[in-house]
Amino acid sequence: MLLPEGRLLPHVTDLGGCIASHRVMVDRAPIRWMYRSHPVWPGDSGWRFFSGDEDDADMVDPDCFGIYAVEAITAFDPSIVPWLFQPIGSTLERDEATQGFVEAVAWRSVGLR
Repeated sequence: MLLPEGRLLPHVTDLGGCIASHRVMVDRAPIRWMYRSHPVWPGDSGWRFFSGDEDDADMVDPDCFGIYAVEAITAFDPSIVPWLFQPIGSTLERDEATQGFVEAVAWRSVGLR
């Protein structure tokens, strides 16, 4: 369970900004992978969102990413909301069988911090 039973989710409008790939926000590919790093600017939530099919060239090209309000990401994919309160260091991937998110067991750093 993500939150204690009976507890309502806080408003996502207070979470600040995040980085998302253009595959997610421009091409509207589904979010399949997300992680939370240490914030790097004031108001950064630390969340990073990916479709999971970005190629190596895209992953190192800052022009393939944008800064967005976390609220904008949740409007696109509300299934991420229960996970947004996980601690720094959380890495999640979409489970193809359930379409929910699970802790990622194997992942590689992509150079975005």
